[in-house]
Amino acid sequence: MLQIIRGEISDLPFEVDAIIVSVEPEAEPEYSFGGLDTIVYRAAGENLLAARRKLGKIAVKEVKATKAYNLKNAKEIFHTVIPVWQGGDLRELSMLRECYKNSFSLALKKNFSKIALPILGIDNESYPINDAVRIAIAESVRFLINHDIDIILVTFDKDFDICKRIFPPRFIKQYIKNSDVRKIKNADKFAGARESRQSTRNVDAKSLNKTFLQKLADFMQKINLNLDDDKDLMKLIHLGNISDRVKYSIRNAKENGYTPSKKTAVRFAIALKLSLADAVELLNSAGYVLYHGDELDRKLKNFIYHNQDTENYTIEKMESEIPEF
Repeated sequence: MLQIIRGEISDLPFEVDAIIVSVEPEAEPEYSFGGLDTIVYRAAGENLLAARRKLGKIAVKEVKATKAYNLKNAKEIFHTVIPVWQGGDLRELSMLRECYKNSFSLALKKNFSKIALPILGIDNESYPINDAVRIAIAESVRFLINHDIDIILVTFDKDFDICKRIFPPRFIKQYIKNSDVRKIKNADKFAGARESRQSTRNVDAKSLNKTFLQKLADFMQKINLNLDDDKDLMKLIHLGNISDRVKYSIRNAKENGYTPSKKTAVRFAIALKLSLADAVELLNSAGYVLYHGDELDRKLKNFIYHNQDTENYTIEKMESEIPEF
């Protein structure tokens, strides 16, 4: 059976075997989340992030499961990675369909009888909402033709309005009111979830344990470079095509008091050939995030993820693919 509800995926009014949520390919510090993953991870508690890290990298279209921990009314959480929307020419819609198919197949393998999921792709990944809703419904119906399972599509805002136009009222239940939606959206926006941030500056950066220079020194040490050595620092600066003046800014800063621009932090990350998780960690230490709701940030994340293990992972390559950065 397929049912459409308006509610919160992290606080369902009934019990399910699993909920499905889209996540980043690698477990990132909680400050870098920016959508339903933020909401779910906060509700489930810190054990979920630890469990997610144990899963390692999740490939696009792949689905992996963890316990739901403190999440109400769910036994497990299915983590799936969907491709970032880049206009539709890179088979994004086809791969989005695979995320649904693989999630439903995992539920079937586990003999689950009831699962809940949001409309994938309309949160962080910024898919056209009509296409995202259409695919969610089509893949759910296609699966239900041959399998006896309950699928609940948990809608929230505009996706709920679209579903109301498609389905008869008997298929739809509304567990939250319009006024509640506005309150939740305002609270989420303040907390950095669900909606795009107006600034990529992370207001929680002060609570991170290490400063940017401390993290930079750690990552430099891993490739046998020393932040305190001018030659090593200049080598990294030139690899990142960063202004030489940055060296003097670092040396003249008070102890651990240097904060780079976001562009400079990204260039350091790529010069160091950091993985996506490490790049996010370095940016977080300077108070920045790479947020899926921002088009340029999506391009940067996509570039780092697809090139991090290849010889193409260079500043020159980034500048040719993302000239606006």
